[in-house]
Amino acid sequence: MTTFIIIATIGWLISLITAVMGLMVGWRDKDKHGFYDSFKLLVLSIPGGFVIGWILLGAYVKMDLIDKRFNDDDKPGRTKG
Repeated sequence: MTTFIIIATIGWLISLITAVMGLMVGWRDKDKHGFYDSFKLLVLSIPGGFVIGWILLGAYVKMDLIDKRFNDDDKPGRTKG
């Protein structure tokens, strides 16, 4: 699970850095379409990173805290009545 979180975070950072670099190159070269495309990527990567973060946090809580607390191997025993 930790590996997945690290890979997702690295992917999000690469997307964010790519968008910022595209903004700078579009601004420097006066390329309106490149600037707008980079801005769209920036706008989508920020909330995308938050969504991925919340999903990964929920998966971590479920797997490491909740699943370890409740053992699925427990079967109800027979009671004498």
